[in-house]
Amino acid sequence: MQDMTDGSKMMENGVQDYVLFSPLGRTDPTRGLYDGAFIHICRVYKPKKAYLYMSQEICRFDDLDNRYENYLNKLTRHLEFECTAVKLRHEQLVNVHDFERFYEDFTGYIKNISDENPDCKILLNLSSGTPQMKSALRIVSSLSSLCLIPIQVSTPHQKSNEERPVGAEYDIEAEWELNEDNRTDFVNRCSVVKSENFNAMIKREIISRHIAAYDYRAALSVAETIPEHISRQALALIKAGCLRLSLDIGQAVMLVQSAGFKLIPKGFKEQTTIDAYEYILNMQIKLEKGELADFLRAVSPILTHLFETYLTDKCGIDIKSYYKKPYKTEILSRDLLPADLQQILDAAFGA
Repeated sequence: MQDMTDGSKMMENGVQDYVLFSPLGRTDPTRGLYDGAFIHICRVYKPKKAYLYMSQEICRFDDLDNRYENYLNKLTRHLEFECTAVKLRHEQLVNVHDFERFYEDFTGYIKNISDENPDCKILLNLSSGTPQMKSALRIVSSLSSLCLIPIQVSTPHQKSNEERPVGAEYDIEAEWELNEDNRTDFVNRCSVVKSENFNAMIKREIISRHIAAYDYRAALSVAETIPEHISRQALALIKAGCLRLSLDIGQAVMLVQSAGFKLIPKGFKEQTTIDAYEYILNMQIKLEKGELADFLRAVSPILTHLFETYLTDKCGIDIKSYYKKPYKTEILSRDLLPADLQQILDAAFGA
């Protein structure tokens, strides 16, 4: 048995591993000559660790014969895999109907388990323990930002258990020998509970609203809190939106390409054309967001660029060759202008 402080890595040869968090009840480790839920999940998924949450009653049974760990050890030897039992003993826990207590306990334990086993997927046993334990664990799985796998284990006969619950009298050897699930053709009774993670669902809606308002930084800050529930491509596109809004086009293009998309329209080859296109889109966003002062300040630079481009492409005048830079800003220099251009400008604007 190991305690909760063991933070060893759980990946071997790059293969994804599982760990299990399971409350225990009076159907564990077996009942009616079949696996209880905790053992059945271990049989099917072969987790590297099983974190076993025990109330006072379960601690008392455990003290009698170490039945939960001993039975798990029999299973691991039989199926030739390794699984460490981690006992989460609560010897003072008598009120097994305290929903709030379980919700707080389970949330904390699962966070610790995730920190200790960063390379493992976390299985949750929704079929053992009291109804309040099961309900609390179901809600934790729905609200957590972690990627959890809630497992339901059906009874062997697909109806309520009619066999006597497990008590103080328990013969581990006999239960093992008579266990029908030890057959090679045993029926897998595990099923993953298909329910949307409420926390992720709410946050995805918030992300969508931020994107609709062109607030890509806010969208990214929310998206980064649910990395297990948002695709790599979506995260890359949101990051690209942030970079594009700050006119870091080169990095934005690379991120968009990594997600399998293209950012720049066909035919845009010259960097100056791309920069002007992105600048105008940026202005459009300012207008959409009602940032009129920023929009008006942005008009002059793009008009200057467009006029310069027109003179170069349509009139054959390389206007920038007549600029000088006495300070930080380029200005048109009369001294550099040829005589014919000076005459045209003097006639249009006065000497």
